[in-house]
Amino acid sequence: MNVMSRPNDAVAVMELGQAARAIEKIAELVARPGSATERLADISAIVSRLAGPVAPLPDRVRDFDAPVTDGVELPGCIVGSSRAMMAAVMTLRRVAPTSLSVLLLGESGTGKGVFARAIHDLSPRRGAPFIKVNSAALPESLLESELFGHEKGAFTGATALRKGRFELADGGTLFLDEIGDISPAFQAKLLRVLQEREFERVGGTTTLRADVRIIAATNCNLEAAVAAGRFRSDLYFRLNTVPIRLPALRDRREDIPLFATRVLEQFNRDNATQLSFASDTLAVMAGCAFPGNVRELENCVRRTAILANSSVIKPCDLACRSDGCAAQMMLATIAAHPVEPPFRPSGETHHEGSGASAPGRVRTPGRNRILDPERLTDALRRSGWSQARAARLLGLSSRQVATPLNDMASRWRGCDPNQLRGEVSPAARQARSI
Repeated sequence: MNVMSRPNDAVAVMELGQAARAIEKIAELVARPGSATERLADISAIVSRLAGPVAPLPDRVRDFDAPVTDGVELPGCIVGSSRAMMAAVMTLRRVAPTSLSVLLLGESGTGKGVFARAIHDLSPRRGAPFIKVNSAALPESLLESELFGHEKGAFTGATALRKGRFELADGGTLFLDEIGDISPAFQAKLLRVLQEREFERVGGTTTLRADVRIIAATNCNLEAAVAAGRFRSDLYFRLNTVPIRLPALRDRREDIPLFATRVLEQFNRDNATQLSFASDTLAVMAGCAFPGNVRELENCVRRTAILANSSVIKPCDLACRSDGCAAQMMLATIAAHPVEPPFRPSGETHHEGSGASAPGRVRTPGRNRILDPERLTDALRRSGWSQARAARLLGLSSRQVATPLNDMASRWRGCDPNQLRGEVSPAARQARSI
């Protein structure tokens, strides 16, 4: 682009030229023999002439390190001041103005969907559509039609032409959630579209093009999935242009009071109430582990707000103080009903490098699938915390939920038990007093 295409650009170029000539003149004066007092006076005069008509730099020139958002602010639902969250937000601000693909990584409930929307809202594409697809919610046959569309008569029930999400997101952003759960066969089709930006509708022969920015998200360990052969390496590198890792809530406990207060404020607006937290209540919540992250925290605040005995929520109102915490019940169930690891035939070994999974995501034995602890917790809750009934709800056997249960147990046993009860441990209390 021509640097003189805008008036402000022209002014900036002229001022830079003046500054360059002034620097050359100052260099000549410094090297010139004579009185140091006279040289200093001449240099001061040059600096005064240069600075006189020129407005202060911050009024005209943006800091290169500052995010270019054209007045668009981050959505209010992004909350936090911890170092881990600030690092994620900084990356978000830097990548948002570009068209690069972004891969959001983090456990379930850490706010990947919120970050995806923020990237779109801070990008030049914010006036175009933001289309979201939950890749894990659809079988492969429907996912292809959902993304690429289909022609009339392409299959039974296709009574009319239907545009896919790629077409609908043209010029905007396509958010592919749970990208780690798509099948290897569909991974190959998606890779071709991402590389060539071309696709055909199901049952069609016309090649279509779409200008779409891709934001993908997953809560599984894609590196381990690539090593195990469950995820294509070329698709992984295509998606992983700019990764943003979102921290779990237990890794940024200082943000818990901010989140809780924001959720309670929203609850007050939605329900015309005027509830507030006692300071010691926020301290108790900051000591909780919250394995379900922000989603679990939101449920905790709303449930407590509904059942609170007064307008000021006290520690005794929290579910963890009345044995109603889901994390407590899960840990108690695992402790009361220990499960044996599934039978592994002799000669079959487990390689940590190839079979490892992200925290909270595990391979179920006998099937090439990932079981989300949130789904497992929900199934256990719906089945009255019965492992056998929860397995039937998930379409698995009791043996196939044994490994996920043991993984969750080992992860939570690594936490201070007081954290699951919402209490501050003596060690943590001593650390805070320092």
